[in-house]
Amino acid sequence: MEKLKNQTINRDEAQIKLLARMFYDYVVGPNAKEKNNFVADKVTEARLQEVQDICKKAYAHLGEYNSHVPLPTAIAWYRATESKIGNNGKVVEGTMFPAAITNKETGRLEAFIAMTPLKPDSYNKFKKGELLDVDLDAKDMMPFQKGKNQCLVMDVASMNSKLSRPAAATLLYAFLKQMNALEKAGVEVDSIIVDVCTEMGFNSANLVLDMKQARGTKYDVAAEDAALYEGKIKPTLLQQIEQEIEVLKAKNAQKQMPDDRTM
Repeated sequence: MEKLKNQTINRDEAQIKLLARMFYDYVVGPNAKEKNNFVADKVTEARLQEVQDICKKAYAHLGEYNSHVPLPTAIAWYRATESKIGNNGKVVEGTMFPAAITNKETGRLEAFIAMTPLKPDSYNKFKKGELLDVDLDAKDMMPFQKGKNQCLVMDVASMNSKLSRPAAATLLYAFLKQMNALEKAGVEVDSIIVDVCTEMGFNSANLVLDMKQARGTKYDVAAEDAALYEGKIKPTLLQQIEQEIEVLKAKNAQKQMPDDRTM
């Protein structure tokens, strides 16, 4: 038992160091802009067609199980999840897309994370398999609100089958910053169902969530990595990453200092 605990701690520490290095190299470090062709962005209602274009490409491998929805449904979902939460005179805006990135060269969306609070009854039905993502309706969803929220991550979708390190770093950093802003505004994400249909979705969620497989999904016949997971955002994850980033900054500053021995 102690060995398993130590393995978990070592894995978590390794993931924090990995994320800190990625964020430092491609998002917040002194040379990040030169290395990164992506920028954190927002998905507005006007950009939902770009979301549709990504989904059609990202889920093409699912064949008859391709779960992208018609544009009118996407608009209804989006409107059902819009929120503005006050926090000490500031407003934290929330939608079903807590993070997205845009390609600087094309100006188009490159990838996004879709996550929405569900109403308690809908959440429980989804967890049990009585409600599937293809059956979701706007009435099952709700905006982020102060207090506890039970959420569904619909996946991480991208124009490419794999995210480059700069793209992944920008997307995950934007997600953690948005979750942190919501937390400061009194929004508690109590539990999260992760309905992943891609390896990218699983790998991304696994980096920022403590999660366990809840059950298989009806997509298992189409994709080996399709499964339903449940978990929470790793506590104090962003703070730990930012502490590690400060260590990297200090090391970099030390390297920039002139060596007295050469003077």
